[in-house]
Amino acid sequence: MSSEQTVKIGLVIPCYNEANRLPIGHINQFLASDPVTYLLFVNDGSRDQTLNKLKNLAEHERVDFLDLKENKGKAEAVRLGMIKMNHLEVDYLGFWDADMATPLTEVAELRRFITSKKESDAILCSRWLRLGFEIKRNPLRHYLGRVFATVASMMLKLPVYDTQCGAKLFNKETIKAITDNKFVSKWFFDIEILFRLKQAGFKRFWEYPVQSWEDVKGSKLKITDFIFVPIELFKINRHYNHD
Repeated sequence: MSSEQTVKIGLVIPCYNEANRLPIGHINQFLASDPVTYLLFVNDGSRDQTLNKLKNLAEHERVDFLDLKENKGKAEAVRLGMIKMNHLEVDYLGFWDADMATPLTEVAELRRFITSKKESDAILCSRWLRLGFEIKRNPLRHYLGRVFATVASMMLKLPVYDTQCGAKLFNKETIKAITDNKFVSKWFFDIEILFRLKQAGFKRFWEYPVQSWEDVKGSKLKITDFIFVPIELFKINRHYNHD
């Protein structure tokens, strides 16, 4: 077994009404090809057939699910999922969007990236549009995202290109610092995680440019929700800089 394959990873995948967007075939193909990754799907109070699909997926030995009876939002679903997964003997825990906009094929590339960097506290997948790579983003979302990322980078005092890509990994040692308390924001908790890690003394952050990413229709975060971004960022900044 190569050094990349010995890096064990656990992924939390939050799901809210994802029955029509969960790419079951893609997930099964990944599980058949990757022997050392564990998946935990969190049903966040879905009202469609999401739970039934998760139960079927959980028949696989490296798949489990957590059923939240009430919708708690992505941030809390991820936090509770990471707490549940923390007992696993893995090297990195993280989260992944259920629509697989970042395909699970990137997990193998992330292993190679982890091995090349030797020591990492957090690895953030990043959607850099560049020649030779398949990054397909809605133009308006892309430009709104660039504004968001610039402000977030200034708040964090970190040169982060992309805080909001829905695929991230964290060294197992960081999980307690990340999950001890509920997040302030339901959607922009990615920034809070970085604040928490910085305040806890973790500094080894890397951005990994994904080779493939595609904007999948049906996102729960609508473009109109960007109206509330300044309020959310103000809340986060006040909370962590006050503490």
